[in-house]
Amino acid sequence: MGDKDDYLTSYRVFFENFAATVDPEDQLPVNIAGYTITETELPGEVIYWTTQYLTEKQCPLTLMAPLQRIILDEVHVASKKHPNEFGYNSDDSEYIALRLMQAVTARVNDVCLRYLDNSRLDTLPPPPPQSMREFKTASSATKNVRRVMEDRHVEIGNLEALFGIEASSFNFIKTRKVMFTGNAIWLASYLFFN
Repeated sequence: MGDKDDYLTSYRVFFENFAATVDPEDQLPVNIAGYTITETELPGEVIYWTTQYLTEKQCPLTLMAPLQRIILDEVHVASKKHPNEFGYNSDDSEYIALRLMQAVTARVNDVCLRYLDNSRLDTLPPPPPQSMREFKTASSATKNVRRVMEDRHVEIGNLEALFGIEASSFNFIKTRKVMFTGNAIWLASYLFFN
């Protein structure tokens, strides 16, 4: 019982701080890399923006994957149901990045504010055992002589929880010693759709 109270207290503190500091009028709360996003890039971009936004708001690492999963599912359903609200351009079959990012961060705000209710808070899964928690990671890139840095880094600490994957089915997930050079967004898209 004590462990449940501890992680729920930690989550409650995060959601209360989130509610106190969120600015729903902020037009650009996270970085966007391009002008348009294709359907296959959508899950990767949602994860990328959600990670940026929740990290900025100091989300506990043990809460990051469950929130990302909830937000990814909700955005996937809502963007199909109301594509215009998510910046979908049917002529070009792609999303306008700025409008999509604003819709995604609005969804993050809605989800996080929803968990201020204690009955909802209690539905969040407990953190994984200490032996299965995420490792601290770092990423870097060198621009060299290029005018702009084109690479993006997406670090997914708990791939199993985010995509509901059995760790035994992927040895590389168990060891967590993998680098997806330039393909992190593609990987997230691939795993979401397959």
